[in-house]
Amino acid sequence: MTELLHATALVPATVGACCTIGARRTSRTLAMVSAVLMAVAMADMAFGFVVMPALAWTAMLLTAALGTATALRFVPRERRDPHGPVMALHGAIGLMLMAALLLPSGPPAVVASAAGPGEHILHGGVPTGIGVVAVIAYSAYTVWVVVRITTRRHAGSGMNPVARTLTVVEALCMGLSTLFMASAAAL
Repeated sequence: MTELLHATALVPATVGACCTIGARRTSRTLAMVSAVLMAVAMADMAFGFVVMPALAWTAMLLTAALGTATALRFVPRERRDPHGPVMALHGAIGLMLMAALLLPSGPPAVVASAAGPGEHILHGGVPTGIGVVAVIAYSAYTVWVVVRITTRRHAGSGMNPVARTLTVVEALCMGLSTLFMASAAAL
């Protein structure tokens, strides 16, 4: 069942990465790299390819989250799309949460050498309650982002309808992917 949930989590992660590439937002290069990095890390941990240890994936995802969160500071305001800051924050939080879900648990010596699938934060790296609250809060934030982007006030913001749809699908996929990974980790 856990393997099925891991595989199911990869579907929205892959679709979300494709939407990130297709949305062509101003800060898209870093967003594209982050989306692909997250999908590859999830595949590695889910199927046990062991390209890199879980701790290395966690560090890379956290680095990508910091880069995503700060990327918009260097984009001139007139070149930003209206949903860029919201999506940058959504992506950064999603990357941090996914990094936490991939983080292995256990004593430091075990954590440093852990590389296998199934060793996730909800199993003991951080108390289960904190992980569950974080996933629920991120899911609620995802719904808020989607509603914000699809409301009439923001829908008429000059953004191409196709790009807006891709942005909505990207946000939904990130939220779904996180939910499926958290569900797999909870089992």
